[in-house]
Order: sequence, then structure tokens, then C-alpha cells
Amino acid sequence: MIAGIASVREALQGIPGAETCLMRYEDGGAVQAFIIGDMTARVGASATVGDIRAAFLAEIAKNAGGGS
Repeated sequence: MIAGIASVREALQGIPGAETCLMRYEDGGAVQAFIIGDMTARVGASATVGDIRAAFLAEIAKNAGGGS
């Protein structure tokens, strides 16, 4: 489990809106959903802050490329 939302926000530095990142659990706690603005990065319950950052970077790349 991650140390806390402050650790996530620190790891997401450089991503616009990172300081407003929120987290919620989905799928009965099996999935953590991290939200920045209109972007949501979903990762497993045991994800590291590096995994969360990678999920956001993938989401940003997908949005920049017009993917769905």
C-alpha cells in the first residue's frame, strides 16, 4: 500500500494539476483510481507511486494522441 496521497502528489510533480490529485477505491478495493482534473489513472491496490505516475503519463499520452 502507498504511503499516502501526499507521496503520490510528490511523485506526480510536473504533471499539471498534481497538487489536486484525489484517490478513491473501485471494484471493492481492488482498484485505486487517482483523479487529476478530467484524467483518471486506475491501478491495482498494491501499485507503487511509480506505477501511478506511469499510469498518468500513459493517460496523458493517450489523450495527446487522440486515443480513447
